[in-house]
Order: sequence, then structure tokens, then C-alpha cells
Amino acid sequence: KENMETQSLSLLNVDAIPEEADCVVIYAPQSDLSEEEAEILTDYVAGGGKLLVCAGAVEGGVLENLYSLLSHYGVTVHDGLVVDTDRSHYALGYPYLLMPDMSSSPATDALMEENYYPILPLALGLTVSESTGTGAVTSLLTTSQTAISKAAGYEFSTYDYEEGDAEGPFTLAVSVEDSGGGQIY
Repeated sequence: KENMETQSLSLLNVDAIPEEADCVVIYAPQSDLSEEEAEILTDYVAGGGKLLVCAGAVEGGVLENLYSLLSHYGVTVHDGLVVDTDRSHYALGYPYLLMPDMSSSPATDALMEENYYPILPLALGLTVSESTGTGAVTSLLTTSQTAISKAAGYEFSTYDYEEGDAEGPFTLAVSVEDSGGGQIY
């Protein structure tokens, strides 16, 4: 309906992303990439490709190779579910249904103009550090200062801080402009 043509692509049987691909989308992965697949995607973005990843917590595992795509740019993914104890940053009375603050960008401006609120259930926290020189990272969605990454993951039993938890604030979505012209959202 948006004049887009889509095709499924398995990274298991290709050596590179096809040149005619305008963008690669990874939506709600339930298992991790292999190191070889992550390398294919890294090369694709470094060569000017565009990558959209909609991923979060998965029960019983960590998507280390997928998240390594962000580590090249100084972004760390916390292993734990984020809760935000600031009532203006969660929806429907559940501190894990996050309503983050939005920063202006081409991806968020339309939402902000229409006063829409993204709701992110069961999100992972990101920490953006200093630039690594391989690209520029912009935080798009952020929690309040009182957010906590619960180390117990799906098994957490309290919204309060416990030993082993990480204190926020956290970034929940980023855009990356690779120095080679590629982009990751």
C-alpha cells in the first residue's frame, strides 16, 4: 500500500546483500544471527546500506550477534527488561509498558506533530557512549532518569531497584549514520 515491494531474504545462503535491496528489515527476531550473518549486515551498512531492526527481549536468550551491530558505534545493549517508575513514562498502570520521550528526527517528527505516543512493551535498554569514529548515533526514544533495567528479565518480581539491576536513564531506540553512508534504525 506504500508502493514498496518486499522480498524475504535468508542470510544463510548469500555472501552479501543483493545490490537491488534498498533496505533490509529484521522484525521481531526470536533467535540470534550467526557471526557470518552479522558480518554480512555490518558490511552492508558500511557500504551505504540501510537496516531497520525492530528487536527487543527474547525469552531464554540474548541476541549477542545482532546487538553487536550496534557495538561498532558505541551502543551497549543491557541484558534485562526496562521498567520506568516515573508515571508519565509508562502506560495503563504497568511500568514495563514504556512511553519514552521522543527526540526530533525524520523517524519521529510525524509522531510528535500528531501527539502520538509510542508504547514499547518489554524493551531492552541501550547506553550510547562516546563516538567511535565509525558513525554518528542519535538517541530517538529515551526513558526518564528513574528507569531501571531489571537483571532478572522476564522473571522480575518487583519494580524497585535490586542488586544487579542497572540504573537509567536508557535509550530505547537509536538512529545510526555510518561514516560509509549507511544507516541503522
